Amino acid sequence: MAFKLEQNPLDKNPLFAGTQQGSAKPEKQQPAKQKKTAAKPDPKKAKAKPVPETPAIDKNDPENFQRATFIVRKDLLDLLKDYAYTERREIKDVINEILEKGLGDVLKAYQKDGREMLSHR
Repeated sequence: MAFKLEQNPLDKNPLFAGTQQGSAKPEKQQPAKQKKTAAKPDPKKAKAKPVPETPAIDKNDPENFQRATFIVRKDLLDLLKDYAYTERREIKDVINEILEKGLGDVLKAYQKDGREMLSHR
């Protein structure tokens, strides 16, 4: 025995209105009232301030950082985390310090041998 509904129960749900077979046409929605706000000029932007000279690399400037993903040995990662925790420093700061020292030593070794570091770009 087939069960027949007089009205589709999904017709009452606004998400399904007009999408099911046999359902009524969706009702026209009233456009939402928009608040009118006058744009006020920003006095800070209006004045042109001279830009102070900044050093080539400002270590506190977030624009000098870039996210990168590396695969490292678990034992080295654990050692890195332990060192950063012991020193109460962020891992990114510890990594940057280690890379600066390590790559500085590599660069000195290249220069000592009369070789030069090639650019990847």
